[in-house]
Amino acid sequence: MKTILIVGANSNIGSYIANHLISENHRLILHYHHNKHRIESLLKHPSVSEIQFDLCDYLSIRNAFQKFYDESKEETLFPDSVIVCATERSSDFQKLADTDIRLTEKIIQTNLTGVCYLLNILLPYLRSNSASNIVLFGSNVSRIGLSQGSVYAATKAAISNLVRSLAKEEAEHNILINIVSPGPVQIDSTQFAPEYRRFREDYYERQIQTIPLNRLAGFNDIYQIVHFLIFKNSYMTGEEFYVTGGAL
Repeated sequence: MKTILIVGANSNIGSYIANHLISENHRLILHYHHNKHRIESLLKHPSVSEIQFDLCDYLSIRNAFQKFYDESKEETLFPDSVIVCATERSSDFQKLADTDIRLTEKIIQTNLTGVCYLLNILLPYLRSNSASNIVLFGSNVSRIGLSQGSVYAATKAAISNLVRSLAKEEAEHNILINIVSPGPVQIDSTQFAPEYRRFREDYYERQIQTIPLNRLAGFNDIYQIVHFLIFKNSYMTGEEFYVTGGAL
């Protein structure tokens, strides 16, 4: 049985992963900042614990983990694997020159700075394990760019390089760190505001024509890669796994 921390467990892919791991009887620590209601049903499971913090606030993260470990006092609740699903996307869809700088800062803080904060705090804990796996989420746009989403694409490219660098830094501690980078993913778009929904639908309609498999990725396509990296991988580190149906 593994103990797995899922950061951003209330996201679409985070909750999907959590649901499937619960069915396999693993211990889970589910993180959220807002919108706890999205994982309320998961938190009722006896093998699930919760942790709340703001990924953009270093002290919030540090204090949350300190409180969590002080209260748990169980080594079995120390994670041996970490999956970071939290991400911030632009809902503005403007060129960088026309974008509100506050939105730009939020995307950078969540997707890059916050991940650095998190790993700075977690890595010393993980080094005490005999082996650990970390899976971060990137995006295919890190290698192809994204018009009207340039900052988002840039943060995902930065995370890709962070993974390659950390893999070298932490190899001596047997910490394997990899990144999963999906292309367009099929999700329920009714949850989004009308303008964002139209943008997604138009963008994905164009993108699907470039995918050899002629369909968008599903959550299970992504989950299969994550599951392999957490449970089967003992050698690959610093690698990026593209889930794009053959598209570049």
